[in-house]
Amino acid sequence: MGVGLIVTKIYSLVCLNLDRVSLADAGSLKTISDNPKSFNIMLHELNKAGIEHVLNDRIYGHIGCHSNGLTYVVPICYAYESERIFGRTSEGLKLKILRENPTVCFQVEHIESMLKWQSVICWGEFKELTSRDKQLQAIKVLQDRVLASVEINLEQSSYWPFDLSENKEQGVLFCIELKLMTGRYFSADDPIK
Repeated sequence: MGVGLIVTKIYSLVCLNLDRVSLADAGSLKTISDNPKSFNIMLHELNKAGIEHVLNDRIYGHIGCHSNGLTYVVPICYAYESERIFGRTSEGLKLKILRENPTVCFQVEHIESMLKWQSVICWGEFKELTSRDKQLQAIKVLQDRVLASVEINLEQSSYWPFDLSENKEQGVLFCIELKLMTGRYFSADDPIK
């Protein structure tokens, strides 16, 4: 059996959300190696600490929003703190939809390989930050988290740092107050610690 077919079968099993499947029992996949131990597929729930680790560890995620029959999913740069996602955006379709319907879904993942990944999905409410105190808090969270992860000097770019001038080109600061979080991880062999 070719590697492509094996990968396709593994992917199909993962998409079925099976918690634990021995590939030896998965139809035509009789063996993958000569190792007598079974090759296990493990799809597990992340606990709260695992979910928070993924959210804290990444700086790119995806917002899913919906309004007037249009669903829109878009990547964002973000920072996580205290069950809130902080971000900055500019006027456009995403912001128009978020203002019309503030109920959002947020997704982030850490993928090492097709056989080792973590994914977190959260649901919450979009809040545009308009008070100076909340904007300053968001800027601090974003600068502390994002600047620590960026390889170029954003402090010299026109996109960064933020200021609180009335200039609308500076963007809109927002947070997503998370109401529900869930996460899964997949690992062939040993579970992710």
